[in-house]
Amino acid sequence: MNLRPALVFASPRGPYLSDAVVLACFDARFDLALRKLLRRLAFQNPDVVRVAGGLVAGSDFSCLADDCLLYGTSLMAIESCR
Repeated sequence: MNLRPALVFASPRGPYLSDAVVLACFDARFDLALRKLLRRLAFQNPDVVRVAGGLVAGSDFSCLADDCLLYGTSLMAIESCR
């Protein structure tokens, strides 16, 4: 069997620094609004974490910052994602 690569991509060299972590749900209705918000807030390298149901009231997501060593970043969530 002869396998061909589906995508050839060269990422930039050097360290990667995220300036925001966005906790969002899988609901595609919020994608355009989320992209516009991130552009308006001038985030260059946001990391989007997709979670079923999005933000749940009373949840503690501070462990994301601790586990991923996200020092100096913002943790954002879309609350209306349910």
